[in-house]
Amino acid sequence: MAGRNLVDIRVILLLLLLTLHCHSQSFENGKTHKYSYSTNVVFNEANSGGKKDVGYYLSTEFDLSPVFQAGDEQLMKLQVTSAVLSSVSRPDLTNALATLLKYPVYFELSDGTVGRVFGPEKESVFCSNLKKGIISLFQMQNKDGNREELDVSGDCKVSYVKTGSTVTKTKHGCQNLEIAGQYINPNKLFGVSVSSTSTTQYEMLGTVIQTAQGIHHSVATVNIKSSINTAATAQQSLQHISSLVGKPTEQGSSIDDKVTHLGKDLGLSLTSTLLPSGTEVQTCLDNCQKPIDVLRNLKESLVSDKLATAESGKAFIELLRTFRNTGKLTIEEILTNTDSYYIVPQLIDVGAATQTPFAQRAMMDLVQFEQDYSTEYPERLLLALAYSTHPGEYLLKDLINLMKKKLPNVNIQESVAMATGAVIHTYCQYPDQCQHEIVKEYKQLIRKMLKDCDDDSCTLRHLRSVGNAGLAEFLPELLTIAQNNKNPAVSLAAVQALRRMDKDFLKDQVTIGAMIINGWMKLESEVLQGGMNFTAESEAVIDFKTDVDFSNMPFKMCLQMMRPPLQY
Repeated sequence: MAGRNLVDIRVILLLLLLTLHCHSQSFENGKTHKYSYSTNVVFNEANSGGKKDVGYYLSTEFDLSPVFQAGDEQLMKLQVTSAVLSSVSRPDLTNALATLLKYPVYFELSDGTVGRVFGPEKESVFCSNLKKGIISLFQMQNKDGNREELDVSGDCKVSYVKTGSTVTKTKHGCQNLEIAGQYINPNKLFGVSVSSTSTTQYEMLGTVIQTAQGIHHSVATVNIKSSINTAATAQQSLQHISSLVGKPTEQGSSIDDKVTHLGKDLGLSLTSTLLPSGTEVQTCLDNCQKPIDVLRNLKESLVSDKLATAESGKAFIELLRTFRNTGKLTIEEILTNTDSYYIVPQLIDVGAATQTPFAQRAMMDLVQFEQDYSTEYPERLLLALAYSTHPGEYLLKDLINLMKKKLPNVNIQESVAMATGAVIHTYCQYPDQCQHEIVKEYKQLIRKMLKDCDDDSCTLRHLRSVGNAGLAEFLPELLTIAQNNKNPAVSLAAVQALRRMDKDFLKDQVTIGAMIINGWMKLESEVLQGGMNFTAESEAVIDFKTDVDFSNMPFKMCLQMMRPPLQY
């Protein structure tokens, strides 16, 4: 009887494993799958009243293959092999969309979930968005359930219903996730309400999608007058054509390393983005102004005397829109134009608020960090970047590269370190992003720098960066420094660096329950005087008393008082 029970248990476990395997959507390594894809996108008013639709029809074929595998995660390559575009109103007029064929795109796929998308930096937003639309169809769960997904439409609520080999995916409530946040009007009455529904039906063969038929309907309405609206309807069709034996799929531990090698092999710079679509650059058709003319019209509204006025705020927003729809070279032209001479700090603020790769590249090329005698513009840019709301990996790479350099000015070194920590904290608000290689690189770098510091000012600089980052992994180092360092200012900085960590986490992890610090200190550009007693007890209380004077850096002290979680 015991033997029979053992066999029964093994059969049950085997069936369970097979069931789990069926639920996991993946592609067989070493195979290339050829698909056809078509989409029909039309625009009109919600109640068109017989008005003609406008839009386009796109027909493509593409190859899809796994090129690399790290654990359960596959790096997929999508290469469009043909693309034809036509007008809905004039279907007889067709045009080969050759630009869509030029570059491949790569994306992470794990258990039916699409992670990061890697595309050439030079590819247009239009082509990138079309490819993301195709990739989005491969994000599906081969089982019943409800979940939230990052989709080409944004952050969506999704439900799945499985019937035999058919899976129906319904998504709704999608929230736009543009790289610089959604564009909104402060007055909700003049804002826009958007509603959308989407349904896609899949036919599966094992773990491979055979067909997908979908329809997506969106309506945007001006709140103050619902008759002013726009409706968009998109129909999609995906069809599996064939499977061929392709190149062997490499195995390894790091997708980031593989992407770097792919970029070098292709002679391209591959940038990492999430699946939500990017912002299209709008082309002006009527009453157009060149970006440089926009600057000339707005420069008097941006001068220092008009800061914190409605006029200045309106000009800032108008110029921000211009920057977001502008490439790197045009932004550089604006920043170096003679009309910018008296408003450079304000333009740096606009450039940082733009939060696009083009603006970031222009700012980094023009602002000089390696000069000891001029710190106003670098400090201004770093301060603005520290408050980025949607930082991309490209921004972290720039900041970490600056940390690695031996910059001649100590104040800039400190600002770089603290800005990097602040951006890391914001970047990690999406938990998946906190596992990216760029965050691991920051952790390794800051640990090495703390270890290599040969004076207290260096240690303080990097402790403040750790405090801004608020990563729990640094807790052991911070406690060790707080208890053992002979300089009371350093011990204080280590305690302050705990401020962004979760209180419940600290309660569970910290064996020393109380840190009682009494004392005073005076800070100018460095710690000049200090007197402090540091003791630790096993009570659940933290008693902190200090009198701090940042006499040489008043703007930093002001910032710290206004935004306690961020030290600058």
